[in-house]
Amino acid sequence: MKGLQGDSYAQDMLLQYGLILALYIFLFCTTLVSWVGIPVSGVAPFWSAILIFTWSVRWPETLPSTLIFAIGLLTDIVTGAPVGVYAFSLLTLAFFGRLQQRFLSSQHFIAVWIDFAILSFLFVFLIGLLSLVAFEQYHAIMALSIGSLWSWLLLVLLFPVLSLITNILISLAKDKNEAF
Repeated sequence: MKGLQGDSYAQDMLLQYGLILALYIFLFCTTLVSWVGIPVSGVAPFWSAILIFTWSVRWPETLPSTLIFAIGLLTDIVTGAPVGVYAFSLLTLAFFGRLQQRFLSSQHFIAVWIDFAILSFLFVFLIGLLSLVAFEQYHAIMALSIGSLWSWLLLVLLFPVLSLITNILISLAKDKNEAF
């Protein structure tokens, strides 16, 4: 009987870590999709911002800042953005998500969505502003503003879908984690 309990424990642990791994893979895949972009006037919403925000609010202890920084730094390198722009912007988004965790965890989805809309606007604005300053392309502010607004709008509109998937994975992983 004891051997069966040990097997069950091992299976539960494997499932728990498998679900957390699924979250990381989902985050990685959305980051890759963000790097591809949409061929419409440079509009490329950064899908991972949704996951990082949702994860920071729901279960921040399993999303280390070093991982967020690494994703941002890799994104800077792959997209040709000034080094540190995405890293700083993602860390800022995660910081504000974690800061509001207690408040947002008790709110209705619409309140979380509105909060994400505000924070993602800050995220997109920071990327645009830091890129303008780093590249000294101040004459391109209008084109950048229009592209940034489209990117922001796509992020806000896709938030419910990606947030739902992330919430399901987090709920499953947390349920397994609390069983121990």
